[in-house]
Amino acid sequence: MTSFHSRMQQLWSWAALIAIESVAQISLKLAANQIGEMTWDSAWLVRAVSDSWFITSLVCDVAGFLVWIALLRRHDLSFAVPVSSLCFVSVVALSVVVLNEPVSALQIVGMATIGLGIYLIAQDDQPRPASRPAAASN
Repeated sequence: MTSFHSRMQQLWSWAALIAIESVAQISLKLAANQIGEMTWDSAWLVRAVSDSWFITSLVCDVAGFLVWIALLRRHDLSFAVPVSSLCFVSVVALSVVVLNEPVSALQIVGMATIGLGIYLIAQDDQPRPASRPAAASN
């Protein structure tokens, strides 16, 4: 039963990461549309930091960072980074639904390829002894 609970917790952690990072990207796009041309003057900075979509994006980035750290404690980097690319697929799907952006057949093939690659990588996700970080050289 513990193994099932552990797998479900990992599944929810991955789902949370993908959802949080996808919302961060969509929110940042919406903020960019509202904030306008980047002038770096004080008026632009005030618009940026007071925009609700910009704030949402920042909050999601921090939350995503925390979930990512938790996932990295459980998975090898060589597994975690490719699986996190599901965010790319999710962002494209959300950009179609939320932002009414077009998606081409080539993009769909690319997303399917990412999905197949992640499926293949996930088949090799066997528990391994914790890897030791390389010694830092001064």
